[in-house]
Amino acid sequence: MRRIRRPEVRALLFFLVVTYGLGGCIGCLGIKSSVYNSLIPPPYAPSRQTFNGVWATVLLLAALAAYLVWVADDLRGAPALRMYLLQLMLLSAWPWLFFRFGWRLFAFFWGLV
Repeated sequence: MRRIRRPEVRALLFFLVVTYGLGGCIGCLGIKSSVYNSLIPPPYAPSRQTFNGVWATVLLLAALAAYLVWVADDLRGAPALRMYLLQLMLLSAWPWLFFRFGWRLFAFFWGLV
């Protein structure tokens, strides 16, 4: 039977900071506004405000999921947390590949991974 730890505010804050830090700030550093503004979006593309709101929600849910794995106190959760942090690092590299280096095709396949 699994034992649930009591709520740990520091752990929750850690996952929120790491998730938003890697997922958001590094992505912002990789974007050149001139490149972003030169892109022609498809007609079905959401507005920037909608996209930012959805992305913030996805990052929040990802941080909460990592926190729940952490407080489950189950040894099987350790590989999942390592994969989660690896996925965040891979995610943070995508804007650099696409916007900074201009490797559009490579960034497309990187996003599929």
